[in-house]
Amino acid sequence: MNLRTLILILLAWMTGAGSSRAQRPSPTPRLPGAPKPEASRPRPRSRPAPTPVPTPAPTADDPLPLPFGIAWGDSPETVLSILPRVNAAVKKKVPLDKTGEIWSVGGVKITGLRDSRIVFQEKHVVGIDLEYGDNAWPSEKYNAGMGNLRKRLETMFAAPGVLVTRGPVKDDSAPGIAQMLTGYEWKRFDTLVLLIYYSAEEKEGDVVKSAFRSLLIRYRFRDPTQIVAEPQPSPSPAAAGADPDATPTPTPEPTPEAKGQELPKPRIRSDGTDPLPEQ
Repeated sequence: MNLRTLILILLAWMTGAGSSRAQRPSPTPRLPGAPKPEASRPRPRSRPAPTPVPTPAPTADDPLPLPFGIAWGDSPETVLSILPRVNAAVKKKVPLDKTGEIWSVGGVKITGLRDSRIVFQEKHVVGIDLEYGDNAWPSEKYNAGMGNLRKRLETMFAAPGVLVTRGPVKDDSAPGIAQMLTGYEWKRFDTLVLLIYYSAEEKEGDVVKSAFRSLLIRYRFRDPTQIVAEPQPSPSPAAAGADPDATPTPTPEPTPEAKGQELPKPRIRSDGTDPLPEQ
């Protein structure tokens, strides 16, 4: 075999090996921990979306959540540890009877909240008051607020409130002041809730010289061990023929210079047993 023939054989062999390598490219190296190519991933099996379970309506035995995360029976020390969570602080403490105390709380970031009060008896929480109002609010805003608060409480209790009273308030200690009071009541397990609208106006003819209005939600503790079959409360004569879905009748607004004047506030009992002013 001469040299030329040997060179031709080597060239033919090298050409065939190169084409073989071109047909089978070397795999791309994969780094440790890198995800596998999309083609090699197993496809998840499609599943039907779960059907949401509806939230059951509250029953008469379900406890009602209280404002600020407070629970019935909490001690003053416990309440003091809870208030910073809602940016609240105690403004004033007022004695109540011989063993009670009422704390006025401020700083709570709720639109329209005029005052918050926590009621203690024997150093245990037995009541909470949320009072809404502003001297600059027109009467229509109170009417709308009363309706909104009623709807919210009806949702919480899954039941309409009982109309306790609606109509004028007789108060011999404040002659010349027209006072109106509307109250609804709900009860569930260990909690009594009252929704109260109060209005006091001093008029000169048809002109309102000054006015005070307030919306109050009052939470009060009911001892479950002492709860018996309670008769339905009979509405007052002023409320007997009233429409429960109606709202207080709007009245003319006070003049701007008289809006901030103080008028008699409703003397509602602090123990929450009666939504009517004390006689």
